[in-house]
Amino acid sequence: MARIDFNRNQARGKMGKVYKKLLKDNLLVALLKFKFLNIAYPLFISWRLTTRCNLHCANCHVWKISGRELNTSEVCNIIDKLYSRGTRYISFTGGEPLLRDDIGRILDHSSERGLINSLNTNGILLKDKIDCLRSISRLNLSLDGPEGINDALRGKGAFKSTITAVEIAKNKNVPVSLTTVISKLNSDFKYIDFLLALAEDYKIEIGFQPASLCCLGSREINHLSPIERTYKEIIAYLINKKLSGNRFILNSIANLKHLYSFPEERKLSCLAGKIMFRMETNGSMYACGWGLNKERQRVRKLEHLENNSDSEVSQCRSCWTHSAVELNLIGSLDVGSFISAIRRFMGICYKSCEV
Repeated sequence: MARIDFNRNQARGKMGKVYKKLLKDNLLVALLKFKFLNIAYPLFISWRLTTRCNLHCANCHVWKISGRELNTSEVCNIIDKLYSRGTRYISFTGGEPLLRDDIGRILDHSSERGLINSLNTNGILLKDKIDCLRSISRLNLSLDGPEGINDALRGKGAFKSTITAVEIAKNKNVPVSLTTVISKLNSDFKYIDFLLALAEDYKIEIGFQPASLCCLGSREINHLSPIERTYKEIIAYLINKKLSGNRFILNSIANLKHLYSFPEERKLSCLAGKIMFRMETNGSMYACGWGLNKERQRVRKLEHLENNSDSEVSQCRSCWTHSAVELNLIGSLDVGSFISAIRRFMGICYKSCEV
C-alpha cells in the first residue's frame, strides 16, 4: 500500500508541473485573446530553417528554392524576440533542418529560452545528429508505406532511414511520430494497415494528410495527388479505425472529417495570423505557410502583430495539413480536438518535467 501511495503522490507532483506549464505557456490565454479580442499572439511558429534537402521527393520542390539562410546569431536573436512576444511552441522544418551544422545550438537556445521545440526530418542524418536533439520535445518523420511504395515517392533508402531513425529516437527516449501523405501510390487499405501496424509495433502516433494539389514549394501540378474516390475511402476507413479505439492515429475525428472533404473547399476557422505564424529561411514572417501563396500575403512585423490581421487568411478554406487543421479546430473550440491536443501537450510536458 505504501508503494501505491508513493506512486500516486509522485504522479500528482508531475501533473501539478504539467498544469503549471500549461498555464505558464498561455495556451488558454492565446485562444481567449484570439476568440474575444481578435489580438494576434504568435503562440505557435512553424519555421523553415533551410530549403536544402538530401532527398528529392516526387511531390516536393522545396529543395529547388534558393535564398539566404539566417546565421546562428540571427536565428537566436529572432527566437528571443518571439519568446518576448508570447511564442511558446516552434516546429522547425525545411528542407532538411539537420543539414544545418548549428541545429543543436539553435534547438538548445530555443529550449533554454523556455520554448517547446519539435523538428521535422527525413531521418537520414539522425544517427550522426541525435545528440543535437537532446532539447526537443517531439521528432516527426515521414513514412508513406512499405519500402517499395515509400521509396518510389521519397527516394531509394528513405524507408530504411526512417525506420532506423525511429529506433534511434526510441532508444534515446525522444518522443517520435510519423506523418503519412496519402497519394496515388499508397491509396490502398493494405498499405494503410501496414502503417497502422508499424505504428502499433513501435508504440508511436501517425498522422495522415492528402498529397497537395500542387507540389510543395511550387505551383506545378502534383500528379501524385490522390484520386478523390479512393482517397475518401481511405479517410473513411481511418475514421472507423479511430472510432473503434485505435490510439495510434494522431488525427482527431474532427480532423479526419475535415480532411475527408479534400479537394473540395470546406470552411475552417483559421488561426493563421492570429496565434500561429510561419517563419521562412530569410527571417520573413507570414501568417500562413501551408495553404496560401506567399505573394498574396503581407510580410508580418513581429512588433506590430496586434494591428496586422489578415481577413484573407481568416477566410481560408483549403487547409489540408493535419497539424494545421488540428490547431484550427482547437481554435474553433472543437471539444475532441482540444482534448486530443491537451493529452499530447501533457505527454510533451511529462518529458520536460522529468528530472
